[in-house]
Amino acid sequence: MTLEKFLKQKRLDSGMTQQTIAKALRLESSQFVSNCERERCGWAVDHFPTLSKLLGVKVGEMVEMRGEDYKLEMRRSLGAVRGQRLRA
Repeated sequence: MTLEKFLKQKRLDSGMTQQTIAKALRLESSQFVSNCERERCGWAVDHFPTLSKLLGVKVGEMVEMRGEDYKLEMRRSLGAVRGQRLRA
């Protein structure tokens, strides 16, 4: 599961709205939250401390998940470039 999907699930489990998250992050609208949850973009690392407090997830856990997301994406990209499939 990607970090974005994980954080979306945490938000839903806590009963928070996208608007609540957006306000806590001082965003003008909830569109960025929506885009992150749909994996159109990713959470900025500077959002991690606030998300940690709101959702009860350790910052280190988010950093680790983000690192795994990048590794997987790089493997997929390299496999496409080389014309071969690499294991995730």
